Amino acid sequence: MPNSTQLVLGRLCYLSPFGGRYKGRLIITPSELLFESSFDETFEVLNKNNLKKRGGKKILTLLKEDISSVEFSQSFLSSKLILSLNGKTHTFQKRKMAVIEIRNALKN
Repeated sequence: MPNSTQLVLGRLCYLSPFGGRYKGRLIITPSELLFESSFDETFEVLNKNNLKKRGGKKILTLLKEDISSVEFSQSFLSSKLILSLNGKTHTFQKRKMAVIEIRNALKN
């Protein structure tokens, strides 16, 4: 259960820098971003150092300290959160995003 220092974004798509599109939920904590989804075996092999298991669910973990840039892109149909980490681009896409809340959560 998320606590008051977490921002939970449900029902969004994650576009992996290694290819693949995954639906799940993103949780932004004070120290990391957690993306909970059903990942395929290829994704698990390529991201084995960043995957954790919690309560039987697989979670991709991205440390805030590794984020080098944050961008937001918005069109009529969708919003994107684009993160650069260790030379790779991680994109989260949703119909509408609370940009100010996300930006504040990433700063804390």
